[in-house]
Formats: sequence, C-alpha cells, structure tokens
Amino acid sequence: MANDIIDINVYETTETVSITVNPNLTTININEVTGVGGSQNLQSVTNFGNTTTNSITANSFIKSGGTGANVLLDNGTTTVLANLGTKNDINSKQLQLNYLDRDNSIFDAFYLRTIADSSTFEASNQLLSSLAVLRNISYISQGYTQQINADKFVKLGGAADEYLMADGSISFGGGGGGGATNLAYTASPTNGIVTSNTGTDATLPLADGTNAGLLTAAEKTKISNSVPYTGAVSDVNLGEFGIQLGNLEFDNTPTNIPTAAGSMYYNDTDGTLDLKLKGGNVTLQIGQEQVVRVVNKTATSITLLEANYQAVRITGAQGQRIKVDLAQATTDVLSSETIGLVTETIANNAEGFVTTSGLIRGINTTGSLQSETWLDGDILYLSPTVAGRITKVKPTAPNHLIIIGYVIYAHITQGTIFVKVDNGYELDELHNVKITTAANNNVLAYTSATDIWENKSIATVLGYTPANDSSVVHLTGSETIAGVKTFSSNILIPATGNSLILSTSSGGTVSGLTTTTYPSPDELIWVKGVTSSIQTQFSGKQATLISGNNIKSINGNTILGSGDLTITSSPSQSAFTVLANNTASSAVPTEQIFKNVAEQVYTPTPVWSGTTAPSGTTDHTYMWSQVGNIVNLRINLSYSVAGAALTSVVLALPNDLPTPETPSSVTVVNDVVNYGSGMLTATKVVPASPTAEVCALRLKTLGTPNVFEIYVGRASAGHRYAYAFIQYFV
Repeated sequence: MANDIIDINVYETTETVSITVNPNLTTININEVTGVGGSQNLQSVTNFGNTTTNSITANSFIKSGGTGANVLLDNGTTTVLANLGTKNDINSKQLQLNYLDRDNSIFDAFYLRTIADSSTFEASNQLLSSLAVLRNISYISQGYTQQINADKFVKLGGAADEYLMADGSISFGGGGGGGATNLAYTASPTNGIVTSNTGTDATLPLADGTNAGLLTAAEKTKISNSVPYTGAVSDVNLGEFGIQLGNLEFDNTPTNIPTAAGSMYYNDTDGTLDLKLKGGNVTLQIGQEQVVRVVNKTATSITLLEANYQAVRITGAQGQRIKVDLAQATTDVLSSETIGLVTETIANNAEGFVTTSGLIRGINTTGSLQSETWLDGDILYLSPTVAGRITKVKPTAPNHLIIIGYVIYAHITQGTIFVKVDNGYELDELHNVKITTAANNNVLAYTSATDIWENKSIATVLGYTPANDSSVVHLTGSETIAGVKTFSSNILIPATGNSLILSTSSGGTVSGLTTTTYPSPDELIWVKGVTSSIQTQFSGKQATLISGNNIKSINGNTILGSGDLTITSSPSQSAFTVLANNTASSAVPTEQIFKNVAEQVYTPTPVWSGTTAPSGTTDHTYMWSQVGNIVNLRINLSYSVAGAALTSVVLALPNDLPTPETPSSVTVVNDVVNYGSGMLTATKVVPASPTAEVCALRLKTLGTPNVFEIYVGRASAGHRYAYAFIQYFV
C-alpha cells in the first residue's frame, strides 16, 4: 500500500532491528522511547545526515566498508596511515584523532608528543591535539608493521611498579615477555659496556678533561676523600704536599684540640696560635714565648724534671745542640751563661726544650719546693745555695744577682712563671770600665784621656801616699797626740798662749819655753845639779835620764846601763792585741792580734751530698781564735735524724772569721788551701772501725776577696754528726 508509514519504537534493551521493506512502504519512523524501557538518546543518529553535540561512547567505531588498513579521521573519512606524514611533521598537522580504530582494536591512554630525528624534545607544554587518546594497540597481531614513536606510553590502569612488555602484557620486576630486551652492564678499568640480548651493545667511555663519562675507581676514591667547601667531618691528609693560599684563618673556638706534635690551633685564652712541639709535651704560644732544644749534660748525670723547673746554663755544644748543666748564683762561671728554665722532663744525655722567654705553666709556684712562700708578682732569682733552684730571696755580693722571671700565678698545680732571664754584669764587663789586676783597696777612677774608668791605688789617684791619720798633726782644731812624736825641724811657737811647747837645739838644749805654769829655761839652769826633793820632782817630770849624770842604781841595783833611758807614759793598746817582738833581734814590742771568740751558733746552711740529708732538730756551733796570723776554727754539726747514703758535707766559713791567705799555687775553684781534721758519723762516740775521712779548706770562688769553704768527706753512710777543725794563715 502506497505511502504506508511504519513506526518502530526503540528501547534501551533493543539490540537489533530487522526491517522488511514492502514496495509500497514510503516512511519508516524509528522512535526513541524514554521513561520505562530505557534512557538512551541516540538523537536520531541513524537518521542520515543528522549530527549531535553530545559525546558518543562505544567500545569500537566501524567504518562501513572499512578494510582495517586505513585510519578514521575526525571528519568521518579514512586515510592511509602513511598520509599523516613523518614524525617531524606530526606537530604541524592539527589532526584531531579522537579515536583510532582498526578491526575493533582500541588505542588506550597514550599521549604522543613531538619526536625529533636526532633527539627527543617537547615542542610546547601544551598537550598536542594532533594525536589524542589511543586504546589497546594490537596492530602486530593484525599484521600492522609500522612504528609508533612517543616519549611516553601509559597502560590504562597501570601501576608505577609494573612494566609494560613488548607483547602488551604486564610484568613485575622487569625482564621477560615475548621478545623483551634484557640489558646487562660489564665494567672495566677503561670503559663500561651495556649489552643487550636483542640489540646492539653500547660502550660508555671514561670521562676526560672535555667530555663526560664514567669515573675510574681512583677518581671515585678522590671524590669520596675530597675536602668539602665547608663542614669537614674528619681530618684531611694531603700526604707530602703543601697548601698554597692567599691567607689562612683558624677557627677561634676549636672543639677538636690536637695533641700530636706538629699540630697547630688557635688559643683564644692567650690570643695566639698554639704549636705542639716535638715529643708532644711542650706547647709553644707563637709570638709570646721562645724555647730552645738542648741536650742534658749535667755533671751529676741527673734527669732534669719539668716539675722542678730547674734553671740551666750553657756549657758547650754536642750533636748540633746546646749542652746545658744546672746554674748557680755563686760564681760568674756558674751563672753568667744562664739561659732559662726546663719546660719538660729531660733524661740524662737526652734532648728536650728549655723556655728562654715566656710562660711556663702547670707547675707548683707556691714556693713550697724552695721552703718559701711565693705570691703573684714576686721576682724570682737564681739561687746561690742550691744548683738549678730559683728563689724570691734577692742574693747579695759576693753572690751573683741573676733575675730568672716573675710569679704570674701562685698555685700548687696550675702555677705560672714568666721567664725573662737577666744575667746582670760584673763591673769589668761594662764597656767603659777597664780593670787591670785588681788589688785590695783599689778604687775606680775616671781617666778623661781615654774616657774610661780604671782601677787605681789611692796613692796613684791622690798623687802622693797619704799618712795614717793617727800620725798626722792637723792644721786646725784641738788634738791630743798620744805617744812620742819626733819632729825633724823646729816647731813655731805662738807668742801668746798657755800651751806647753818647747824647742831644742841640735844638741838637745831647750831653746824656748812658753808657759805660765812650769819653770823657765833660766830657772832650770839655776836648779841644775840640785838633789834631794827638788831633784826627785824633776826626775818625775824629766823625760830622759842621761847616763853618767843621773841616778845609776836603786837599792844597789843598776837601772841604767851605758845608754840613756827614755821614759814615756803608758800608751793605750788596741783591742784584741798583745805586745810581742816579731823580729830576729831585740826591738820594741809591737801589737800582734790576739782574739779568742767563744762558742756560738753556726747559721750557714750545710750542703750535703748523698741520698738523704740529715734533718730534724739541729745543734750547730762553732768557735775560733787568732794569734798573730794563725786562725784556729772548730765546727760541730748535730741533727736529731740521721741521713742516708751521705758522702760529704760542705761548710761555708762564718762571716766573722778573717779571710784566709791564698797560696800562690791555689788558682782554680776547689783547690785545697790546707787540710785539717774532721769526721762524719752516726754517733757521738769514736767509731769502732773508722774509715778514711778527709777535711780540707778549699777555694770556693775567685774574687775580691776570694771565697773559701770547708769540705768534710767520708765513706757513704747514714751520718748524723759532722766535725771539722781547720787551721789557716791570714
């Protein structure tokens, strides 16, 4: 029937519609049924030529008549894949390939970006619209052999720990899968090789000065041991190579303080660099102190102790080092070459450091080692009593004044001394003083012609020999003249006055007498020869009885011989003298020294040699006497506690004794002047089997005057008493 109209209602569940068209059928209406029965809205998709603005989602799109060899474009037409252009042309073709389909195969989740021939680069940050979403590529199974190049393939629903294999499967851990490429790496000292079981091996070269590459093992070690620009965590060892730089700055608050010799760090307390010296025992504050390396050659072969900070002097050189021994302020030889204090323990014949200027620290500076009390700021001197020791007691002549340094901090363990040795000078060491064979009573006189001071006798300086003042009549003043004075010429008598002055002629006749008390010369002549009481009075006043003219005898005893008798008043006599005739013939007696000094306390400090000196309560005494030029001296020492292994004791002469006469053969220190008798013992009784002992007076130091001491020695024992008796000439 012509112009028949057929309505077909399509529901959501409708899968196919079969239509049989009758010849007379003119219109077929396919109606979309909404509500009950489905919600799909095809919007008349099947109507020829109609379009829709809604998205259409389907598993596949099939081009009617398609063969599987072409690509469906966004305008509904198809084209051969090759017509899309090369990989470099893709970016210029604004193709909207929303879905590509070939025989129901779906491209899934693949973004394609521009691929260059020589390198991969991204032309822009915008997602290229040329190729959009591709799904489930399965061209290989469909016989498609063209290559798809992209910088990223994403499997829909894939995870980061999965691998997309060549056959489209998913693998965990890499490798495997049909025809997958397995890579391996082989290392060598010169390069690295990457091998593939499906492709060509690749060689990775070593890096050089121009090109990047692999690092050698040695270069890797260098990098791991390299010094960071900041923040090093371990020491840097440059081996035998140095550092060249414009400046070097030390950390002002170091926490890793080095202790090894040769290391250096900043000491913020003293504001300088500390350098650890050889041996690691001595730290030098650079710029603030000076030290010298010496060899210990003490005469007694002792170890010089840091704790005792002994003072040492130069005695020579050995092994290209200064040779030192203990210094002592008794002679120029023992003190003038003093250089400083021991600053580390130095064994005998070994080397060590001595501080010549600067601080020594960490020692006992309370003075207890010296039996003294030291305070901050005390001046310290070289000791004249104990070799190597220093003292705050200022030495006096004849001992030498050597300043060693100053107490900076008085402390029993952390004390500090600033060393600054000042050896002082002997008088003859001054540049404008010349001493030639000094003698007793020489004086220092200036000579303008030479611009120097010289030693001269008083007579040389005055131009004449001065007389003893007691023998001189002074020009002015009242004086009492003792004894008989003989004048070679007349004495001028003033015309007035009451002085008893007389002058005599060459024959002894009184030629002048001025007095208001005694007879005149004429009166004496009148009574000449008169005896009895007058003569007796004259005899009491007459100074000379002339032989032949005066009384010759008294009570029958001759009192005058052939000569005259001179009677004088009893003169006074000097203290500690006797009158004696010290000539080979008869002569008027002269005064000779006679002195007997009672026992008194012996105060000088005895110097013992041995292990332990005696100690405890002491009872030291001495006494002496002098007759003429002979001196006798006795010294007794007594202690309450005996010493140990003692061999000798040295005793200083007491200050009140006269200086011994020095024999011409005694010229060197320790030369013996005279032997005496003495003993060292542990008991006050005579030993049952005494061993040999020696007692001698010897020269201690040369000088003006010389200094002497007494030496008493005996075999080593625990002595408690010492006895000495010496006789010497003055």
